Amino acid sequence: MVNKKKCQPIADEEYQFYAESANELIRTRSVYDLEERVDAYGRTIYVEESEENTGKPKVWYEFNAQGVLTRRDRRPSGIYSTYLGKSPYI
Repeated sequence: MVNKKKCQPIADEEYQFYAESANELIRTRSVYDLEERVDAYGRTIYVEESEENTGKPKVWYEFNAQGVLTRRDRRPSGIYSTYLGKSPYI
């Protein structure tokens, strides 16, 4: 955990990053950093966590037809969706 009071803001294009030194940047995680799979419908999904016994995705992300990033959570009562926006950052 970085103490933002001691950090200096560093502008990198349109995103703001905080670093303790100019050589160390803390970047936001992207879906493209996750494991890429293809679901049963042939769509690309980005898996953050898989179920231990079945190997099914437990938490995954996908872009819908409009290009909006969606987070999916597999829970005992069903699959829950959260719309995150058009940015690939999670």
